[in-house]
Amino acid sequence: FFHFKFSQVERYDNVAFILEKMSFITNKLYFLFVLRSEKDRVGSLFSTTNTNNWETLDIKHFLTISRTGANNHINCIPVHYKYSLLYEDMHMKIDLKVKKKSVYKWEARAVSSIDTLYEGYRNYLITKDKKYGMYYRIASSLNYFRRSIKAIRKEDKVININIAFETLLLDKHETQKRTKMLQRVWAVLKGKITKKTNLTNLDNAIEDRNLIIHNGLPASVNVDFADVYRTYCRLILFLNDNIATIDATQPNYLTQFYSRY
Repeated sequence: FFHFKFSQVERYDNVAFILEKMSFITNKLYFLFVLRSEKDRVGSLFSTTNTNNWETLDIKHFLTISRTGANNHINCIPVHYKYSLLYEDMHMKIDLKVKKKSVYKWEARAVSSIDTLYEGYRNYLITKDKKYGMYYRIASSLNYFRRSIKAIRKEDKVININIAFETLLLDKHETQKRTKMLQRVWAVLKGKITKKTNLTNLDNAIEDRNLIIHNGLPASVNVDFADVYRTYCRLILFLNDNIATIDATQPNYLTQFYSRY
């Protein structure tokens, strides 16, 4: 269940918005997985991430809650949408076994930032105003972030997480992408990540991507995906905190933004 404020009168027109809301809710689950979850090798053997009854993914209706005055009403809305898109969001391929140790403040803020980012993205969907363009970039990047985590083949993990970072760091037609990506991540996250570990892991992911795409070679570089994903979450949090200073109506606005740091 999730609360959805749009009128259910024209319910089929709302389905696309409901799916976008669902997508952002799943982003929060992926952030929890990356930041707070620990591995459970025994439990994972019986998890639906590995074995699944197809009926659990045979989604026919949405259950949403709408408010009329002081009362809440549950709406059962038939799904008239592409099942492939529903499957991509619903089949998350993650296990959540949340750690009991104390939560770092930035981790909690990173998870919460997804709600704020959704509000901006919803404004973009409704208005198509360029000033909300950065929210569209972030939503697109989060899609590739999820695909990387879900991927089985290492090559797919590498390529998708690279696209996720590039979408947040580079303008169109930029050259020296690898250098700029590393420089920009370090510029805005210095003091929160280390060059020796975190930046090196990201550099390894970029190098592996280049070998796969440009040379047709199989993934061969040692990439610590868990660490790269955490760096990604830090970058999302930073952008959320500073998005008011990003003018998406300007050409090459990402270059302008990162040049301030």
